[in-house]
Amino acid sequence: MRPALPVALAAVALVAAGCGSGSDAAADGRIPVVASTNVWGSVVQAVGGTDVSVQSLINDPSADPHSYSDKPEDATLLTNAKLVVYNGGGYDDFFTKLVQAAGADAKQINAFTLSGHPDGENEHVWYEFATVKKVADKVAAELGAIDPAHKATYTDNAKAFGSKLDTLATTAAAVPDGKVVSTEPVAHYLI
Repeated sequence: MRPALPVALAAVALVAAGCGSGSDAAADGRIPVVASTNVWGSVVQAVGGTDVSVQSLINDPSADPHSYSDKPEDATLLTNAKLVVYNGGGYDDFFTKLVQAAGADAKQINAFTLSGHPDGENEHVWYEFATVKKVADKVAAELGAIDPAHKATYTDNAKAFGSKLDTLATTAAAVPDGKVVSTEPVAHYLI
């Protein structure tokens, strides 16, 4: 993965999320959520707010999910999670293997599956605003099922997040057409 890619995707997610971070435990009553990368973790944080404890297994913007080496604590996080969110589509295969190995009984959100793109298509769906919005809405639905007392909050947070994504999409659509040179098809959906 090119060093500029993680920075760009983190910027997109953080601008839309308004910044997100997790804590180490959910012993304080917050819903424990594990994401494969901080991009999806920031989406969960934006929707779940203070009612979730989000752990992203990959936080380093220069890390490559294709070559991630899991750690023993990853299995513990996944075993305790109520919700797991990952990219799918071959991008973060390590994560699905970890979820299966940990025997996690968490609800799962696969962003690539939600995108509706066929298998084998570009897996970098966090660059597609419509897919990110679908993930946010699905996160709200799953968190609402786990924690019905805060369902309306999750729904409202997802709507606010979606509104920020709509603003980004409008801004992106206003960029004049032009030629783009790309050495990899990573930002295909954004371009």
